[in-house]
Amino acid sequence: MEIIGRRYIASPMPRSAAGLLYSNFSEATFPASQPWDAADPLPVMRREMKLLLIEIGQLRTEVEQLRAKEEEVQNVKEFLYRLIESRDQWQREAQRLRALMAKVPPWLLFCGRCLDAFKASREGSEGLDLHQSPSQCP
Repeated sequence: MEIIGRRYIASPMPRSAAGLLYSNFSEATFPASQPWDAADPLPVMRREMKLLLIEIGQLRTEVEQLRAKEEEVQNVKEFLYRLIESRDQWQREAQRLRALMAKVPPWLLFCGRCLDAFKASREGSEGLDLHQSPSQCP
């Protein structure tokens, strides 16, 4: 067993092809020096701060958009609530009038309709001379 790149590789030969491949792979994937291991971390910290500020700006924009959508949803809910209340009010009024109409005798309803028809015919004939011939009507 031999140690390559801090990993144990079981190989019968001291430097087998598999061991070399693994060694090259680990060196390519995991570089020895990371940015945070640098002697002067200030440039890395500045870059990270800039990225964080950009991300904060994006998050603020997203929060504002979500608040605007939430406000719009609230306005729609209030509108629908008022609409439903209005509908319920008109339904109660219609039920009240139906109950009131059920109490009125049918002959009285007939008299009311006749009176309405008579008034409408009188209003339509106002300004007309009933003694003139039909050919002279405007």
